[in-house]
Amino acid sequence: MRPPLLIRSHFGEPPKRVRELIAEGRVITRNEWEVEPGHIREASGVLTTMHLDQIRALGWRDAFEVLLNAGGRVGINGHVARPFIVGLESYVPLPHQSLADLRFDVLAPHSIFAGIDRLEWRTSKGVAGFYGRGHNPMPEGGIALTGIGPGHRPIDWVWHRSGGGVVFSHAGNDLWGMSESEGKGAKVVDNLIAWAAGELEP
Repeated sequence: MRPPLLIRSHFGEPPKRVRELIAEGRVITRNEWEVEPGHIREASGVLTTMHLDQIRALGWRDAFEVLLNAGGRVGINGHVARPFIVGLESYVPLPHQSLADLRFDVLAPHSIFAGIDRLEWRTSKGVAGFYGRGHNPMPEGGIALTGIGPGHRPIDWVWHRSGGGVVFSHAGNDLWGMSESEGKGAKVVDNLIAWAAGELEP
């Protein structure tokens, strides 16, 4: 099976564990200005960062449909500003951002978070809000994985599309960046890449 594609949106090296998996042939990375629709259609799955140029990504919309219709997987980090996949909607920030509003809870298990205690990410260095401050609206049929604020808005969700394929959304900082600062980067990188490759439960 072809490895998944991690689309990078800035200069500099990817996290250490990503570099190791590149060397092992487990994942391919391309800078977003080098990505063509064929790269997406031919991947087993795609992961994007919070810095994705979503105007450019709109040009890949048909390619994402081909990938997903073939049973592929797409993992999204960050705020959706322009729905570059059919079914996505624009990010909704929390209306209030008190400590109680920024608190999140685990709503359902998922293979991406296997071996990781999400609740340890409620704060980073004693400060809340790094995990996220809003949500990307969940498509009909999606499963909320992590809920933020008193209303448990879905900051993390997974959507098994009726037409095929799976989309995972984390409406905050890149998961591997959050985790790396807490010493858990390797585990979440392994899980995300294995999930995108179709090696873990969807």
